[in-house]
Amino acid sequence: MIELAPVGKRLLFPVIISLSSCLPSGFAVATESDDCGPRPAEKTELACTAIIDDAARSDADHARAYVNRARVYSNDQKLNLALPDLDAALRLDNRSVPALLIRGFVSQRRNAFDAAAADYDRAIDIDPQNIGGFLSRGNLRLILRRWADAQTDFEAALRLQQDSAPAHVGRGRVYLETGELDNALNELNTAIAIATNFPNA
Repeated sequence: MIELAPVGKRLLFPVIISLSSCLPSGFAVATESDDCGPRPAEKTELACTAIIDDAARSDADHARAYVNRARVYSNDQKLNLALPDLDAALRLDNRSVPALLIRGFVSQRRNAFDAAAADYDRAIDIDPQNIGGFLSRGNLRLILRRWADAQTDFEAALRLQQDSAPAHVGRGRVYLETGELDNALNELNTAIAIATNFPNA
């Protein structure tokens, strides 16, 4: 547990800022389409492309393949390639939460914040039980310095999953920015404890 004297609490700023800047996007895990699932990126890209190019495959398979290939492109910072795949996935399935979350992230990285917010809002409307939507929108609201709105999202995420380390880090960032240093420290300690005991939380 981290304990800081009042003056030392200033150290929280770089720690929580650094952690919150690394918050995961909250991508929902797409249902994998046969051999087009998580694996080394180059193999995923090839496998997904083969499914996309196979006219005999179903629209559902094509949509999942577009999402999974877009995830590879997004992770590789190939945003110009990810976006067309996500648009294609959403033409096939306009209720694909994974596609909306990844497209929101891509828009966010391109500083198209209104487009990102629209995708996150729709993802939450479609599946309000999916923590990824709240984490993604909360992170966007941190970037926009909308502290109260971000706190609302992180608290919604915590109602869905109390042991979500990213949600605690996000709420800690809000507390830090609004001058609630003791609460920020508590959130940081909670996130560290969760990450230590439940690395995948």
